[in-house]
Amino acid sequence: MWVIKRSGEREEYDENKVKQALLRSGASEAEADEILEKLRGRVYNGITTHEIYQHVRRMLDRKRKIRYSLKDAIFSLGPEGHFFESLVARLFQETGYAVRVRECIRGRCIPHEIDILAERGSERYLVECKFHNSAGTRCGIQTALYTYARFLDISEVMPFASPWLVTNTKFSGDVITYARCIGMRLLGWRFPEDGGLESLLESHKLYPITILAIKKDVRNSLLTNGIITIKEIFTKKDRIYDILPELKANEVLYAARAVAECL
Repeated sequence: MWVIKRSGEREEYDENKVKQALLRSGASEAEADEILEKLRGRVYNGITTHEIYQHVRRMLDRKRKIRYSLKDAIFSLGPEGHFFESLVARLFQETGYAVRVRECIRGRCIPHEIDILAERGSERYLVECKFHNSAGTRCGIQTALYTYARFLDISEVMPFASPWLVTNTKFSGDVITYARCIGMRLLGWRFPEDGGLESLLESHKLYPITILAIKKDVRNSLLTNGIITIKEIFTKKDRIYDILPELKANEVLYAARAVAECL
């Protein structure tokens, strides 16, 4: 049986992939098996991965639904990469870095716009964020080569400890090999294994507002005004009422509280 991925590619349906996603969402082995049993009657040849996602999501309880929805919520930050960069910047801040986003810095040869400049103590890092709109797209070697070239040019003028490359999908094998060789730090979906992007976002409870059941125009207004995470809805409550009419602001706070109670 074949499934159609977001990228349009076909691949053979792998029930174990769905099970592993359920287990990562917090479902027990028995709960995962029960959902898979129900899913078998709904899967057909040519089904899309998005349809499978929707079926599974409807079967999960609220807490597990939130964790299961994280990947899709990050994709919903697109199609441009700016909001993803802001989410990654929030994550660096949570882990003790001072950050500057989309900073223009002149290198030895040319000027560069850096996605994130992160500093902690005496060390400074150049962070390149690569946002993909499709889960099937891997972060490729060209991006890693480009990131390191920028790092070398800027380091001639402003010293950096090392470059980071962060993506919302997975890395190709070449990127991982190259990064290990030159000392580039990688952060992506389930990479590294002991602390991938999704794991760090969950542990710091940095869920993007795109996980909320709110209207797209409301969501876009918040994102455009720098409200990226659910946490910020509470820490910048007055700002929410400046951005939105009172009724819509109340709806956002209600939706955020419903999610926060499950985290």
